[in-house]
Amino acid sequence: MKQAIAMGVVGLGLCAAPPLAAQEAGPEVWAGYALTSEYMSYGRSNSDGHPALQGYAYVFSDGFYAGAWGSTLDMGNGDDLEVDLTLGYRSAFDFGLRYDLGYAHYFYNASGECCGEAFVKLAMPISEGISIRGATLYDPEGDRFNSNLGFDAQLNDRFALSGTVGEKQASHSYGDIGISYSLNEVTSLDLRYHEASDSDGRVAVGFSQNFNLGRF
Repeated sequence: MKQAIAMGVVGLGLCAAPPLAAQEAGPEVWAGYALTSEYMSYGRSNSDGHPALQGYAYVFSDGFYAGAWGSTLDMGNGDDLEVDLTLGYRSAFDFGLRYDLGYAHYFYNASGECCGEAFVKLAMPISEGISIRGATLYDPEGDRFNSNLGFDAQLNDRFALSGTVGEKQASHSYGDIGISYSLNEVTSLDLRYHEASDSDGRVAVGFSQNFNLGRF
């Protein structure tokens, strides 16, 4: 399952979203892909130490959005492809607080439909180029909560630093910290350290491209 919408999305997942103001003009399509040395989710590897190919396509309109995110994986149970379908709404208050409300459902090619999570995500700028964020996700089938806190800091036009700490059901704590570098408006590199209470720390390196495909 995707970790979060950072770099726009999940781990080194994707899901970069257009600015809120841009969504007011009508439906807009964003899509992209990422190559990552390892698919990390909540401090654990979902690709058994192998590289992963990930991609997404999302439609945004007046704050509402819908789309799909997918990744190759290797979890030792026959699954080698994950697809997440998401519906949500995102906007902001006048004082700067942004919110994202939605639901994501997860599917796998061998084991089939898995489960889903409703989520609430908040982000607030605290100074120029720096913001803090938090999220709570709830799996109604398993009656499981997952909450995390993080920060994003734009160091300059090219470099950005970000990190997250979280906990699932008070039994699994996790965190990550990393730096990303923008080669141009659509292409980014990311170097990130991941750790969890029940797994060794790992470093993942990723390359991603995100594209605005226009409005329809």
